[in-house]
Parts: sequence; C-alpha cells; structure tokens
Amino acid sequence: MELIQDTSRPPAKYVKGIPLIKYFAEALGPLQSFEAWPDDLLISTYPKSGTTWVSEIMDLIYQEGDLEKCQRAPVFMRVPFLEFKAPGVPTGVEVLKDTPAPRLLKTHLPLALLPKTLLDQKVKMIYIARNAKDVAVSYYHFYRMAKVHPDPGPWDSFLEKFMAGEVCYGSWYQHVREWWELSHTHPVLYLFYEDIKEPTDQPSWIPCPGLKRRSVPSAAAPCAALYLLMPGSATRADIHLLCTASASSGTTVMKGDCPSSQPKGARPP
Repeated sequence: MELIQDTSRPPAKYVKGIPLIKYFAEALGPLQSFEAWPDDLLISTYPKSGTTWVSEIMDLIYQEGDLEKCQRAPVFMRVPFLEFKAPGVPTGVEVLKDTPAPRLLKTHLPLALLPKTLLDQKVKMIYIARNAKDVAVSYYHFYRMAKVHPDPGPWDSFLEKFMAGEVCYGSWYQHVREWWELSHTHPVLYLFYEDIKEPTDQPSWIPCPGLKRRSVPSAAAPCAALYLLMPGSATRADIHLLCTASASSGTTVMKGDCPSSQPKGARPP
C-alpha cells in the first residue's frame, strides 16, 4: 500500500446538492452495495468534531482497555471510514471486507447520502456534535493542510462558505440538526464534544448502547486515546492519508485554534 498524494486541490463534486471531496464522491457508487450488519456500530460527525478521538475511545472499549491491541493497525483500518477513497489506498468499502464483527464504522455523511442499509438494519450509532466556531476554525486548518480539498482561500471567505454550507459535507447546521432528529426515531446516542472533553474528578461513564461489554471511565478513555495519538503511534496514519502537510500548515487542526490572520485569543464571529 503506497499513498499517491494529490496536491492538485480538485474542485468539490456535488452529490444531491451536497459538496464532497472529489474522491469521496466517487466512492459513493460502490458504497451502495455495502451491507450493514446488525451488530455494527457507526460513529458519525460533521468533519473536525472529534471523530478520530471517539473512534479511539470506542476501539479501546471494544478491546477491553488493552492499549497494545489498539495499536494493532492505523485507526482507518480498525474503524473503516465508509466513504473514504484516496489514490493508492484501500477504500473504506475494501477495508470493510476484511473487518470482522462486531465492526466499528465511521462517516461524515449527511443523512441524504447515508447508505440506507444502516437505517434498515437499525444499526446503533453514536453522533458527536461540536461547537460550530471551533469546527470552522479546525476545518479551515485542515483544508489548508489536506490538499485533496479545494483551495480554502483566506479565512474570511472560508468562513462565509462554511456558514453558507458551501464547504465539503455541506451545512454544519443541517448536519447536526438532522442527526438530532434521527436520534428520536433510531438508536442514536447523541453526544456533545465539549461534554466528553470536560475534565472531572468524579467517575463517570461513556454509555455503550447495546454493547455486551464493560465500558471504561470517560476520564480514563480519552487519556488513553490521546496516548494513542502521540507522535510515532500508528494511529496517526489516518490524517496523513489525506494530507501533504507543510511546515506552514501547522499542527493545530485538532485544537480549534484561530487562523494566524485573527487576533490572538479571538474567535471568529
């Protein structure tokens, strides 16, 4: 497996009126033949909302807290990314073929593009919503770093596109709302990024809907997952599949830090 990095910044491709990364849009056709299993668990978020973090937490739970097992492969192999496609790398659908049950899956797709089999099979889902301001800032940094995205342009114009739903995966507002509405009719555990991140001295637990295994303390799981994301860990490989990072791109995509054009400590309106 050898990643062929695309630095051409191809324009977004629209599917049902929703802009997507060109390669991901091309993956939707084969994804229609994907068959969900009743014991699958889907992790869904709008981009830059803690997907990898929660994927690591859930894999840690599935592996009963064994950190060595969680380092068995990059996270994109342990938690297949449904719509993923990049030159020289197995697609999400291809990775799924070799993933044993019970499977953890992830997606950023809005409901209009979600494979119907996931709803028909009543697959259990975890949705994580994050503050829109932090999402916008982190997404801007990621756009700059991951050159499979269209050119983000300056921060001000990117923010306008974000608010208008003209960035890849469309409207943040619609995404978080429609998944909230789905949680009233389907087995969706709707979580907030800020609640998971909140430090606490009291023992609390991350719910594991329908899992016949012991969950781990919410204070411990994020710490363990963050350990897995340290430099040198195989789990970091997923971000580099999409990125041709340069020194000027920075490494703040996970923090929601403001672009350098913004006053220090400021947040976009």
